[in-house]
This record gives sequence, C-alpha cells and structure tokens, in this order.
Amino acid sequence: MNAPKKTSKTKGTQKRAKANLSLQLNQCQKEIERLKQELQEKHDKLLRTYADNQNLLKRMEKELDKRDEEIKRRYLLELVDIKELLTHALDDSHPQKGIQSILRTLDIFFDKEHIVPIDCIGKPFDYNCHYALSTIEKEGCNEGDIVEEVKKGYFVKDRVLRLSHVIVAQKKIQKEQEET
Repeated sequence: MNAPKKTSKTKGTQKRAKANLSLQLNQCQKEIERLKQELQEKHDKLLRTYADNQNLLKRMEKELDKRDEEIKRRYLLELVDIKELLTHALDDSHPQKGIQSILRTLDIFFDKEHIVPIDCIGKPFDYNCHYALSTIEKEGCNEGDIVEEVKKGYFVKDRVLRLSHVIVAQKKIQKEQEET
C-alpha cells in the first residue's frame, strides 16, 4: 500500500497549526515570565514586610525596656525617700515623730498606687485573697471565719498584691465522753 501523498492543502494546514502552536508557546513563555516577575515582586514585598515587623519588634522591646527602667527608677526614688526618713528617725531624739512621718509617706505612696489593705477579720475565708496558716477552735464565730490576721494582705486596684496570712476558725471538736 502506498502512503497518502501530502497535498498543498495539508501542507498549508500543517504550517498554520505549527505557526499557531508557536504563537501559543510564545504567549505561554511571556505569561511565565510575567508570573515570575510578579512572584519576585511579591517575594520582595514579603521580605520588606518581614524586615519591617522585625524592626518594629526591636523598637517595641526597647520602648518596653525604657518604660520598665523608668518605672523602676520612680519606685527606687520612693525607697530612697523612705530610707532617708528612717535615717532621720534613727538620729532623732523622738523617733516616734520620724516613724509617723515614714508611715505618712508610705500612706501617700499607697494611695497614689491604689494599694489598699485586705479587710479580713471576721470575714469568711476566701482562698483568692487569704492564705490559711492554721485553724483554731473558737466559740462565738462561724466555722471558716477568719479570727486572726498574722500578715496583712493588700490589693493593688482590683488584683491581689499579697495574700493575707490568717488563722481560721473551726468547729469545736467534741471529745467522746468516757463511760463510767
């Protein structure tokens, strides 16, 4: 059998198909180059954003450190004032006046910082602001009421700064009566 002969029509169709494929290939290569360029631009933008975020974090850390140092400095100045008052009270022939002055200074500082004592005597024990050191049998109060404060507790604003160390009432244990 003989192979079919290529006609000029077939050759023309093949040339158009080849030209069409070449055109499509060229368009695909251009699209690939465009996408590569777009990807590179997005990658560069991402790297710049990452660098900006790193710089922001470093700046924030420096600002926080600076703020912490300033807060520390303010509190240390308050302590220096109290130390000086204690030194004057020690040298004073009437140290009670010096101690009163120190307490007034501390009261002013506590007011300024919103530090208030926890009121606990006669109140029910609350583990959120009290720390029970022990229990004691006591008449005239409910079980679980605080009967003694060993160490004062404090709130700073609405948060506990230090728990009150307390002694809590418990029911009196009835001793078994011995049978005679």
